[in-house]
Amino acid sequence: MNPERSWRNRLQIKYNVPNCKITPAFSIESFYQLNKPDGKVFDNLRYKFSFNYKINKHNHIEAFGVLNKELESEDAYGKYIVGLAYNYSFKI
Repeated sequence: MNPERSWRNRLQIKYNVPNCKITPAFSIESFYQLNKPDGKVFDNLRYKFSFNYKINKHNHIEAFGVLNKELESEDAYGKYIVGLAYNYSFKI
């Protein structure tokens, strides 16, 4: 049995602001260890807050901040991540 296997869950909420190209979003992720010999426990929580900006039909930019907390770690405050992502979508 591999103790590194985990079950990942994510709940995401987006709000479409009328007549605005910016869409705020919030998500929370949990990681649940499946094969840990000491017992099954949640070992990681991740919170993400983002703003999506729609340039046009195919191009989007996302600015986000993430708080990653390892529950069984000595680092009680977690790790903070700030990022910028570019998305291009197309139909085949």
